[in-house]
Amino acid sequence: MDDPPAIRIHPDNAGSVLEFLVDEAGALIQAKVTWQEFANDGYGTCSEHEQWLPMDQLALIPGQAYEGVPRTSAVSAAASHAAKDRSSPSDAALPSGWPQQVPPPGVNGWEKAALTWLFEQIPADYRKHIVFAEHPAALASAALVHLQHAYRAVAAGYRTAAVDLKAYLPPDALDAVLATYRHERERIVHCGRSVPLVARALEAHRHP
Repeated sequence: MDDPPAIRIHPDNAGSVLEFLVDEAGALIQAKVTWQEFANDGYGTCSEHEQWLPMDQLALIPGQAYEGVPRTSAVSAAASHAAKDRSSPSDAALPSGWPQQVPPPGVNGWEKAALTWLFEQIPADYRKHIVFAEHPAALASAALVHLQHAYRAVAAGYRTAAVDLKAYLPPDALDAVLATYRHERERIVHCGRSVPLVARALEAHRHP
């Protein structure tokens, strides 16, 4: 695609969208986007970025033609990757963003570890419902929903902590709270990228 459409990158940047990752129902999960950032170094240094981002960090811009953007199924796209993993289950074969807690597909015990990791992204009571263990796509969908809400909560907490807690915490404690929010924000973003990877591998393993 010669002229990819623009897309808004929260909170105040914009770029171009190159590809969408969709679930079984066709809903957008992630987007591969490219954008430029200018450093505040007095020289106007510009750096180019290209990255997969969850949709809760993005916003479609009215008037842009997103219909022509390639769409990859989160389930079917894993088939070729899973086959490669089964033939060579090394860390080098894993996609960027694969969680460290989950062994590569094909390694003994990897499926149990993958399910355990996915369940860790949602409230513990979900373990009572067998349907989520039997259908990784449903488990991944629930995990993404909870991660999206967690991201919004962390962002809101970070925005308000400096004002709401200033009267109650010493400066070093307030700094630690803000640093914790930043750490959690990065962790949630990383998990949001990892969930579809793990779900695709599980689906491909169960339905080759």
